[in-house]
Amino acid sequence: MASSLQRELDNFFAIVHDVASGAETWDARPAWLEFAPNNVCNLRCIMCGQADGLPLQVMPKEKAIEVLDQVLTNATLLSPTALSEPMLANMKLMVQKCREHGVWLNFHSNATVLNGPRLEEIADRMHQLFLSFDSPDKATFETLRARAKFDEVVANIKTILPVAKKHSIPVGFVAVFMRHNAAQMPAHVDFLADLGAVENGATLRIQ
Repeated sequence: MASSLQRELDNFFAIVHDVASGAETWDARPAWLEFAPNNVCNLRCIMCGQADGLPLQVMPKEKAIEVLDQVLTNATLLSPTALSEPMLANMKLMVQKCREHGVWLNFHSNATVLNGPRLEEIADRMHQLFLSFDSPDKATFETLRARAKFDEVVANIKTILPVAKKHSIPVGFVAVFMRHNAAQMPAHVDFLADLGAVENGATLRIQ
């Protein structure tokens, strides 16, 4: 099996050829994919479709294996989410298939289920980790991230960061910018720094 770097290079040149030749049927394949075998999430964040009663969808394991074996053949990077918390999918299966196909994970988590020990189990496939965390204020955070417990999430992040640093996994924090937390952004930067974001070289993306 070709390395993920070689596959990505081959696919890149195939894209250039397809575009330059005006091909209507491409030889190139998507290298960066977003796929999850279910859309299960334990939160009902007010900015997410889950809060609007998104219908539950769960793919049978056999079908998920079939899809993963097909799409990961040409992929290099997989985002295992579908308006969902990836840790509530069959992560053992997802990581197993990523290992088999030499694919890396671009991981977004609300840090309610993910913690240091669980990150350790899948660290060898991590390309980058994004943690959704919108406010340094407990009441605001629990309003935005309905069903999340602020203290539990903070405790999880404190165990996640050392593991990420140990394995040189880039960490990014993601905050959704709303009227609820707009005035809190300076304090948010300080709060994340105090959690260990600076030591990890973590970024903060406000969207």
